[in-house]
Amino acid sequence: MKRVVSLMLAVVMALGAFTGCGKTEKTSGDKKTLTVGMPQGTSVTSYEDNAYTRYFEESLNIDIEFVLFSSGSEAMNQLSLMCAAGDELPDVLIGFSNMSTLMMVQYGEDGFLLELSDLIEKYGENFKAQMDKLPKDERERVERSMSNVDTGEIYGMPLYSAVTVNDYSQEMMNINTKWLSAVGMQAPKNVTELYEVLKAFKEEDPNGNGMEDELPLLSPNVYRYIVNAFVYYDSKRPLNIADGKVLSPTISEENRQSLVYIRKLYEEGLINFSISENDAKNTISGDGTTAKVGIWSGNPLLRATYRTQVLDQYEVLEPLADETGKGGYLVQWPRDLLLSGFITKDCEDTELAMQFLDFCYKDESVTRARHGEKGVYWEEADEAQPTVYGTESKIKVLNADVYSETDTRWGVYMPSIYTDDNYHAISKESEGSGSAAESARLNRVHTEIMKTWRKPEETVAALPFNVEEQQKLEKMGATILSTITDYFALFITGELDPTDDADWKEYLDKMEKSGLSEQIKIYQKAYDRSK
Repeated sequence: MKRVVSLMLAVVMALGAFTGCGKTEKTSGDKKTLTVGMPQGTSVTSYEDNAYTRYFEESLNIDIEFVLFSSGSEAMNQLSLMCAAGDELPDVLIGFSNMSTLMMVQYGEDGFLLELSDLIEKYGENFKAQMDKLPKDERERVERSMSNVDTGEIYGMPLYSAVTVNDYSQEMMNINTKWLSAVGMQAPKNVTELYEVLKAFKEEDPNGNGMEDELPLLSPNVYRYIVNAFVYYDSKRPLNIADGKVLSPTISEENRQSLVYIRKLYEEGLINFSISENDAKNTISGDGTTAKVGIWSGNPLLRATYRTQVLDQYEVLEPLADETGKGGYLVQWPRDLLLSGFITKDCEDTELAMQFLDFCYKDESVTRARHGEKGVYWEEADEAQPTVYGTESKIKVLNADVYSETDTRWGVYMPSIYTDDNYHAISKESEGSGSAAESARLNRVHTEIMKTWRKPEETVAALPFNVEEQQKLEKMGATILSTITDYFALFITGELDPTDDADWKEYLDKMEKSGLSEQIKIYQKAYDRSK
């Protein structure tokens, strides 16, 4: 088997899946050499002649040799083949963001990744300083992602995004106030008013062009928005906690009510959630100054074309009021959290390797990874100024071409902690007119609502699962999520009837067969253990 794997790896390498060279032990004058393995950035043409490389080499007085893997998920397959073949690994791995905590622990226990606790304590000054800025619950969640919960052994360094860095506005809705004026209505506050507004948008030609071309509500996330008026539902972690008990909102009567309501909207042609991304973008952008959509979801920077002339007609629509005594929520997804930096078994200078990883967490390193070379693509302003997300920053972009440049960044998910201070740049469009200014205006309101809207007292987002539990959850999670997605679509489009007891029982039975009870049991054990 080892010989076969080695041959497979040789074939992969011969086909060009790897570039660069293997690890060599050398020094260059007073400089030490560090080999860094990472997936190839899709737009990077050179790592040797690269501003980010020069920044690390000059700051740390080192030479970096790169071992480049294929981009995307294929990099993990290549790493697995190298380990299976017993090939020498680079000193450091970065950007392997498809590695789950469970995979990391397995690589660590098998001896391919080094345990980092002592190294972090001795040389992790920047990392520890950034961690100290995080709220206690988020800091604990990051720490759990880095380690074997059973033993506390740490094998990886994280990439973490603060709440205002991540794009949570995909859960938010934007409503056309010009249309509201045309039909003589106010922004809806609850599901009853939402139905009435959507019906008026469909039937009363609110854009005034004499054509039946209005889409009342356009959103791939319409279910996630509406269901939270009935019961809290986080699509990434579809279990809730109430009075110390873990339960599934997806099988609740409140969710059943939401499906009945959404099905009514669908039957009457008031919602569209299956349009392609490109068609949705063009439709939201309208025709000149004529809007085509009454309500749409998401970040306007991404959901509308840059030249749209209709964004000034929209305001942010707040989440809907509680309909059942268990709703009235806005889901704020947990901050992005990936694993991104590792030291391998073949690293001889572990002190240097940790100093390299720790340097990634400096604010300037994070800013350079995002915005390119300092003094060329960005500079530090004297005073903090607004960003498009309603936060403030001192990062002043000098040349926006950085986002298409090939040789000023590395193009991978670096070990980092993204914050308002080191990631977002000052927005030139914070004031003025045009689509960019209107996008910034809407995003600022999105951010403020996300910070202040009602949230559950407890969620399952940060529960500590041991290795055995992670293995079980990984096996059943995709099946459960697929069942939820498939049946919700069937209920909404009318192939099944949520008011029909036999159809609802079919769904409940399918969820049970998918492993829902076992999933709840595992989450309950983790919750009880966390108290």
